[in-house]
Amino acid sequence: MSQAPLKKPPESALTGTSFGPREAALKAEIAKEAEREANQRQKTLQAYRSLGYTTPPKAKSMIRGQAVDALQAAQSAPGLAQLIGQAQGAQKRLQALKSLLPAPILNQLSAGPIEDGTWVLMIKSAAAANKLRQMAPAMSAHLRSQGWPIERIQIKVIQSHGDA
Repeated sequence: MSQAPLKKPPESALTGTSFGPREAALKAEIAKEAEREANQRQKTLQAYRSLGYTTPPKAKSMIRGQAVDALQAAQSAPGLAQLIGQAQGAQKRLQALKSLLPAPILNQLSAGPIEDGTWVLMIKSAAAANKLRQMAPAMSAHLRSQGWPIERIQIKVIQSHGDA
């Protein structure tokens, strides 16, 4: 992101004052702002990755006449911000289980909500669901050892529209 060029202050502002220290302070302030913007961009990109995006969506929303990313718009609404936080937490829990689960099962797995210490995992295959049910106590113990407050994991089979 490039900064707009600095405009020269009016001549009256330059008379009788030393411009050197003010210019240095202004440059330092611009550098800090650029660093803040870069940090915010990194946080936003990390949030997109935690939601499963490989590249951020290009769509922008308008809030009060200003274009903002969809994630920023969602975070400004309290209910949506809470849902985003829950989705990010679910993705982090799935990442924590990555070392325990075989890739074919992991590829079918979707994280659901967590409520009262019970985390819902959704999977496409009934056979894989049975295997996960056998592994559920070990998975919840692993998550607890990493600081997640998971007492129980519930497995649900989700059916695609063509299976009904």
